[in-house]
Amino acid sequence: MIGSAAPRWSVWLPPLGLMLVSALACAWLALQPTPGSNVVALLFPPWWSAARVFMAAAPAGQVIRFGLFPDIVILAPQPGGVPPGATGAWTVLDPRHLGGCGAVSVQEVQNE
Repeated sequence: MIGSAAPRWSVWLPPLGLMLVSALACAWLALQPTPGSNVVALLFPPWWSAARVFMAAAPAGQVIRFGLFPDIVILAPQPGGVPPGATGAWTVLDPRHLGGCGAVSVQEVQNE
């Protein structure tokens, strides 16, 4: 019995792995900001303090607020500023698609 269970799982592992990788790739592509976005979310290492995250993100634009966790910053990039990807952030995402970041409107960016 034990020997017969192993071959069944070995048949299902490659398709399950492919499905998982495909789902992660689709999610990653869906979370990417569109070029010229007014607002982006920067994800920094989780062990960084909020002050360090703020100091790293500030040269790229106006920090609007932190996300659900202090290692996520919602930022309005400045045209002449440092590219958001060059701030030490692990990734740059679209905050409209992240539940903890909330929807960010252009009026909110201009008012802050």
